[in-house]
Amino acid sequence: MTTQDNEQTAFEILAPGLGRKRNGARINARVQVNGKWTWRSTKTSDLELAKKWKEKWDRKRWLEKQGFVVKEPSPECSSESRTESKSENGHRSRTESQSGASPAIVNGLIDNYENAGHPTIRKRKLKPKSARSIRNEKYALAPVR
Repeated sequence: MTTQDNEQTAFEILAPGLGRKRNGARINARVQVNGKWTWRSTKTSDLELAKKWKEKWDRKRWLEKQGFVVKEPSPECSSESRTESKSENGHRSRTESQSGASPAIVNGLIDNYENAGHPTIRKRKLKPKSARSIRNEKYALAPVR
């Protein structure tokens, strides 16, 4: 285990890009967020898990830089550790933990709606919409397909 010479530093360096606060057990990773270098907790005290966390972070950032959308694995189908199924701040957001509907399902729903004649509910009965409303809906639904 190597340490920095300066006793005023808050982190004890364990590996390149990984360190531990002098009074803590958790390992932190040195990462770049919005162009600035900062420390992020790996939520573990195991060096091997922290290295995997850092590799995953770097890979995710590289993919985002290349223009790919990184999709988090769902926690129930993942056999990975708890530290790897959460986002960078340690919390699951609604978009990460719940996947969106597939395009085939969305297209099927839109087709069913159009085949039914774009109905609307008025006084608990299905009523047809005006031709202008149907035209506007078709225009608005085109990008969704």
